[in-house]
Amino acid sequence: MYHYFFTLSFYASVICVVLMSRYTHALPLYNTDDAQITSNNTCQLEFGQTNSKTQQQLSINPACSLHNYELSVPINYVDRDTYAGLQIKHPFYSSERFGVAVSSGYTPKQHQNDANWQFNIPASLYITPEFQIDANIGWYHQSKNANDMTWAIAATHDLPHAQKIALEYYSPALDPSQIQLIWGLEVIKDQTNIYLAYGQTLKSSVSRWMGLGFSWNFG
Repeated sequence: MYHYFFTLSFYASVICVVLMSRYTHALPLYNTDDAQITSNNTCQLEFGQTNSKTQQQLSINPACSLHNYELSVPINYVDRDTYAGLQIKHPFYSSERFGVAVSSGYTPKQHQNDANWQFNIPASLYITPEFQIDANIGWYHQSKNANDMTWAIAATHDLPHAQKIALEYYSPALDPSQIQLIWGLEVIKDQTNIYLAYGQTLKSSVSRWMGLGFSWNFG
């Protein structure tokens, strides 16, 4: 009962804020990061939920940028436990055709999970104004000597009527490789976006999930 009440309150809050929001820039549900950050002296919010047969996860990710550095505090609610971390991101190079950045994150020991560090290098290639490819390579370290390389690649294409579609192929830390399809819609021009996702692991179609997300920025 508590979980359903939490979910209902979560979406009620999201809808209220979305109707009052002014600018959109964040990209929830994506596992592949891009080389961009939020504009300096602005903040952004990402909301998302993914559901599978074995797990439901709610996520909130506030982020603010200052002096070309983006600081974010990802918060995840998984199986009635809440986990919070800290991440910083800095773009090294950006042009009309290509961009590269670096990010680092830390999640302290919480509940039954040990503390971990993440390091990631995202790069973006802008093929046309409507089509871009993002690629990541990273490293994950857990306090109990668990180390793993991570990677991801995503192709995103803008569609007519303020829509976009993306296909992701990625390998998260300590998990098998996965694939995900994301559809996005700009509900209010330059203000509000909504995202839907379907994904599954490549080893078994039983491990699949659905996702729903909202995003906007302000400042």
